[in-house]
Amino acid sequence: MIGRRWNLLPAFLSLCTICATAATCSAQQARPTGLLTTAEASNYTKTSRQADVVKFLSQLTAHSSDLTLHTIGVSVETRPIQAVIAARPPLKAPLNLTNDPRLVIFLVGNIHAGECAGKEAILGLLRDLAAGRRKDWLKQFVIVAIPNFNVDGNERQGAAHRPGQLGPSGGMGIRENAQGLDLNRDFIKLETPEVKSLVAAIDEWKPHLFIDTHTTNGSRHRYALTYDPPHNPASPSQTREWLRTDLLPKVTAALADNHIETFFYGNFNADKTRWTTFGHQPRYSTEYVGLRGRLAILSEAYTYISYRDRITAHREFISQTLDEVGRQSARVRQLCSSLEKKHPREVAIRSENSPYPEKVLIKGYRQDKSPTPSETPKRLPT
Repeated sequence: MIGRRWNLLPAFLSLCTICATAATCSAQQARPTGLLTTAEASNYTKTSRQADVVKFLSQLTAHSSDLTLHTIGVSVETRPIQAVIAARPPLKAPLNLTNDPRLVIFLVGNIHAGECAGKEAILGLLRDLAAGRRKDWLKQFVIVAIPNFNVDGNERQGAAHRPGQLGPSGGMGIRENAQGLDLNRDFIKLETPEVKSLVAAIDEWKPHLFIDTHTTNGSRHRYALTYDPPHNPASPSQTREWLRTDLLPKVTAALADNHIETFFYGNFNADKTRWTTFGHQPRYSTEYVGLRGRLAILSEAYTYISYRDRITAHREFISQTLDEVGRQSARVRQLCSSLEKKHPREVAIRSENSPYPEKVLIKGYRQDKSPTPSETPKRLPT
């Protein structure tokens, strides 16, 4: 939204290092069968290709009965779009979930395949589940994770893609699918087999919460990650306001305690008097899901911090969000169930973002200049 500013301290997070005295135990907990993601194995110079993702997910599901590999569809070039369903007891389909006490969570990575940090973060979170590190999530949620959604775009990796993005130096995928279409602009047209498959999965599973992970490369600011709820005026105001005034501020505070600064998504105008978010059109994934009466969150890691830190920011944001959703599961269920069958009678043909009445301070850089080495936030020790 326009006109939002916040007073938060700048800092960015590094991945935790494992103490040498506890290396064996920690590695067994965090990495079942010694698995490393492609990002980790390459010292954060590469991102996984489809074969890497399939192998990694297959090894995780072989390690843990809580994780089931599932194909939701195929891409333009007939590559499988794979999801992992994390649930205890295991599920292959959303059978009898209507009266199930667990919430259904969708995690999507790599809808823009150049923005690959979300993909690697989701793979790491799935490894945590396979290692038994988040048993509370398995009690509270059924998680449907799709780490590599734009599978064809992911295969077209090159070092020249997304100029200005800090890594991976070995290259990343492209924004569009094999048709040359932006998957995050297709949720109304439904011209791509990938988005058709995802919408069909949403129809089938009816997620309570949908998180779509991206990397932003807009104006310079001091947040490791920015986020946003839906904006469309036809989406239920109850869910929009709960996300904006309750859930996301609590997640922001929890992350700040861990030295990760986050804020609502936006970009500065030229004189830094306005902070403007993206549009309300339901062609965007989170706007579309929000119009269906479900909770939807955009997660945008900051392109000008390291690839490693972007992965960490996504992991921690998703983790803190799920923790808070778990604490407020009754409220989430009440919001979604009360709105599930209520579709908007009126849909705005034209609308525009407008400022919130409150004024807040947003952390940026002076004179719209790139940060100098002394101004660049340092990674914090763990």
